[in-house]
Amino acid sequence: MRVIIRADASPEIGGGHMMRCLALADALARRGARCTFIAAWSLPGLETEIEARGHALRRIEPPGEPPSGRGWEGFQLGSGAQRRDAARTLEAIAMEVLDWVVIDHYWLGPAWESELRRRGARVLAIDDLADRGHDCDLLLDQTVGRSPGDYRSLVPATASIFAGARFALLRPEFARDRPQALQRRRTRGPVRRLLLSLGLSDVGGDSERVLRAVLDLTPPCAIDVVLGADAPSRAAVEALAGENPQGDIACRQSTDG
Repeated sequence: MRVIIRADASPEIGGGHMMRCLALADALARRGARCTFIAAWSLPGLETEIEARGHALRRIEPPGEPPSGRGWEGFQLGSGAQRRDAARTLEAIAMEVLDWVVIDHYWLGPAWESELRRRGARVLAIDDLADRGHDCDLLLDQTVGRSPGDYRSLVPATASIFAGARFALLRPEFARDRPQALQRRRTRGPVRRLLLSLGLSDVGGDSERVLRAVLDLTPPCAIDVVLGADAPSRAAVEALAGENPQGDIACRQSTDG
């Protein structure tokens, strides 16, 4: 089975779209699928991780100006720009026959999806907003509390809808380690170590603000803060790690390089 995955990542977008698609690609590969990621924007560490796991990655021309600041999820490209991005996606794989296309991108919607379906591919749209339409065969939204009814008017009548946290795209180690984590929580008493990670982006220095709030609200404990190498709040977090009187703070680098 041949699968392409269209997703982007950047300090403003974050890496969540690519990371959840990577979990899906790994699961598909274990079942014999060949997966190729198509990206206009990416992060070096993510590119390395995708290729290290045996998947292909091909870059295309960006569909518009790079996202900046907050709220990039509130924007969607016009139909013409979406169709151009679809054409570039197909060119990147040399117009090979496809079985499935996975699209995880706020900027790309029905016009993009229709182009791929017109070429004979089935489309899986990954969303978490439930405020826009899709021309897809399957819709996935892993948000806690989401239900199929949230999308029924937004997708074709023939589309299948997978909604809710039970469809979360997580790597196998999360399920593997969950029983041990729950047992540790039951037997160890008060929290002694805390992980703070806002993903691969740190738009506006959110990590520093969250860390300061955690220090104000929690009892003394060890705190691991995971940040990208170029995170805006990295210097401030490292400074807090040097002066925090409540407990140990360790600033660790995430996989965006």
